[in-house]
Amino acid sequence: MRAPLCPLRVAAFLLVAICGGVSADEICVSTGEELAQALALTSTNGFDNSIHVVAGSIVLPSTAYGYAQTGNHDLDIEGGWTPGCTAQSHDAALTVLDGAAAGDARMSLFTYAAGNVTVRYLTFAHYSSPSGVLLLEAANNGNGDLRIENCLFTSNAASASGNIVAALNDTGGSGAVYFLDNAIIDNVASGQRSVVLLQGGSGGSTCSLCVNNNTVSGNALGESSPGAVQISYPNSAKTYLANNVLWGNGGTDLNVYGNSNIHPTLFNNDIGTENGTTPASASAGNISSDPQFVSAAHGDYRLQFDSPVRDAGTNSPPGTIRSFDVLGTARIDGVAVDMGAYEYHENIFADGFQ
Repeated sequence: MRAPLCPLRVAAFLLVAICGGVSADEICVSTGEELAQALALTSTNGFDNSIHVVAGSIVLPSTAYGYAQTGNHDLDIEGGWTPGCTAQSHDAALTVLDGAAAGDARMSLFTYAAGNVTVRYLTFAHYSSPSGVLLLEAANNGNGDLRIENCLFTSNAASASGNIVAALNDTGGSGAVYFLDNAIIDNVASGQRSVVLLQGGSGGSTCSLCVNNNTVSGNALGESSPGAVQISYPNSAKTYLANNVLWGNGGTDLNVYGNSNIHPTLFNNDIGTENGTTPASASAGNISSDPQFVSAAHGDYRLQFDSPVRDAGTNSPPGTIRSFDVLGTARIDGVAVDMGAYEYHENIFADGFQ
């Protein structure tokens, strides 16, 4: 756990705190160039790091940018910050990483030891990249946990060499993967690729892989794609999917591929079509019904009042539910959490900067 920060030294856009032999970096960025510089710096500075991204539309540079940590240090990237990074909103739509000019410069975040990597409260949009949009990987049997939470991926395209978003723990690694409260809508994946590719490690006290409260819908897939969401080579029986809406994609909505002796457990999901390894016998509460989006044709994947996935989730799934949905509105509104990334509210409004 990071120690409380001491008074800050300010250098350009970098805020560094050092006190009593304990070091931690908090970096406030508001442009694509600053984000790329921050990722390069945090790869080697020997600290736990937090990159705070100021809300707005941020055009990403065409040069490659990413992070590779060989030590046991954490990286946390979060959007929704006010100028100066003094307050934060949890609405992913407020902070758009615009990849229209990025070319093949996807965001690649690698941890090679026991450092954790977390990405939250960001929108990834307008990429047209052969290699995809976002990759988190615990590589070379790294043991770090990977988290992608409360993010929106929309209007992106990837060719045969990449998935839109992937979080992978190498087969020998013991870290967990958490994919929570994300909306992956209206993207294009080509060839044999999926829109979402997830692979957990062999350990984790609760989860090898926990996939909760995501909406994956409206995505176009290549003819040879295994599915919109692919759970690949699960290394542990602790692989759980709960409260997800996987519906209306241009092919199979869920594919589980890997060890035939390992069966993922599915709780309270709405899944249109699925393929691969049979779910574990403990699976329960799953349906296959039109989720009744407000207007999928116009990119609105919130829920209508009469949606069958309203109040239909489980409130205590392995890997937990988060306090906010992808729009920053509070969970839970009703007798139970809604399935998917969008919690239904009579009056839709974001929580604002808090």
